[in-house]
Amino acid sequence: MEIEYSFNLSEGCEVDIVNALERDVGFMLPDDYRQFLSNTNGVGLSGHTSSRFCTIEEIYSIRSLSWTYSKEFLAVGTCADSTMHIALKGEGSKADNNIYVIDVMAERNFRCLNCSFIDFFNKFIMSYGSVFWDWV
Repeated sequence: MEIEYSFNLSEGCEVDIVNALERDVGFMLPDDYRQFLSNTNGVGLSGHTSSRFCTIEEIYSIRSLSWTYSKEFLAVGTCADSTMHIALKGEGSKADNNIYVIDVMAERNFRCLNCSFIDFFNKFIMSYGSVFWDWV
């Protein structure tokens, strides 16, 4: 059986748009995530409509609807039929450079994966959108 994988990349963001996002959320984004946004404003995995790294527009949309967890978290992706958010966490004026997984259906279900955005991104792409952190 042959399986085809493909990714949908959006055009990168202008620096002023990324700067505006930082102003709006109240903390600086990690450098690797800023670089990601400059290269592509979101990544979709073909065949996985709910596993994606969000565009800035989607980030704002999720943030406006996310009443279930603190605004110190910034959802930058979704998976598992959008019941899980992939998030950065702001600490003071900057992000703490870890990725968090948030189960939006559970109260206070935050899980720090102790990895940077780019490390998470690489693993997420290699696992093609699977919840690889639960494989252990």
